[in-house]
Amino acid sequence: MTLGCPHWVSLSAAWMVGCVAAAATPTPAAQTPPAAGEAPAEFVSQGASAQLPPKLGEAERERFMSSATDPPAAELGGISDALEGKHYPTSNEQALHRFQPYLEGLGGGYVGVGTDQAYLFIGWQRPQLAWLFDYDPVVSDVHRIYMAFLRKAENPDAFLALWTATERKNARAILDASCAEEDRSRVRETYSQYRTEIKRRLFKVAEQHRELGVKSFLTDQAQYDYVVALVRAGRVRPMVGDLTAKRGLVGIGEVSRELGVPVRALYMSNAEEYFRQSGYSEQFKKNARAVLGDGRSLVLRTLSTYPQNQDYLYAVQPGPNFLTWLERPWLRNVFQIAPRPKRTPEEIEADRYPVQLIDHAPEESRAAKRAAREAGDDGKLASQPSP
Repeated sequence: MTLGCPHWVSLSAAWMVGCVAAAATPTPAAQTPPAAGEAPAEFVSQGASAQLPPKLGEAERERFMSSATDPPAAELGGISDALEGKHYPTSNEQALHRFQPYLEGLGGGYVGVGTDQAYLFIGWQRPQLAWLFDYDPVVSDVHRIYMAFLRKAENPDAFLALWTATERKNARAILDASCAEEDRSRVRETYSQYRTEIKRRLFKVAEQHRELGVKSFLTDQAQYDYVVALVRAGRVRPMVGDLTAKRGLVGIGEVSRELGVPVRALYMSNAEEYFRQSGYSEQFKKNARAVLGDGRSLVLRTLSTYPQNQDYLYAVQPGPNFLTWLERPWLRNVFQIAPRPKRTPEEIEADRYPVQLIDHAPEESRAAKRAAREAGDDGKLASQPSP
């Protein structure tokens, strides 16, 4: 069930983004992917407040930090056996700026996996709260490093410099001063092990954004200031959590409702591809229902298309639409929702990093029609929600 605006209580009425009823959920008529740097008009946000976020009060901060985490993953998944067990201290998605037009000024809350992706998205979305959620504890330690550097560096260039060899001594001093004693050696080791990889990634993304004219926390002082302000205000929480486990996302959903900050963006990268054997579990469906905030919430995902473009397909789906799909008993995996299109070399050349906008009803999909044929009941089964 999607909660409408009357169910939300304002955390800071003077700062909150205006409430938009679920009836106003964007429903673009066309399925043509937008051009780079564009989004369908129905998805363009009315804009969040440009005001920097105030520090959380003691009670609010305690509640924000109090929800349960999930146990670290016993094994790290992957889209193939060869990729299982791999840590991802950086994203390998090359065109995250394709999400920018959808996120711009969306407000609300942010929940997402991964590392550097989070700070790009926070700069665009301007959320009031951000949960940086991943089942790999190494990712949480990378976030501790990011947040320590963000608190100290006054601009994007100073932040980037802390990942370079010449600033290693200064960087380690910052980490030692910011980390609890029991975490210090582990976080320093994470910095030493992954510093070069993270530096390479961040400098590459910053260069890409400058060339494309994309404003991000790596290239734009105003966006950088917002990310820093959110961190300094105690509104960013790295946490160990599993999309398929019982506590993490359910707890985030409860806190977001209590604090009056609906989760407007859920970013899963390509984690749904990891469910290739188990499929969508009932717990995963429960978690999605618990965390997706209101009629303006979006699900952001990527799907590997490496043989075509050495990258990913970028997919955007309104949260209420995703929840409708999850009600269908025949739904097994993400590829029924977002089938990877077969593209010609000419199509790939014209749009190397495609965006797939998913807003159609489940019954319009090939998966639903296939389920109806298999059931032999002219489609009745396909349209029935799960119990």
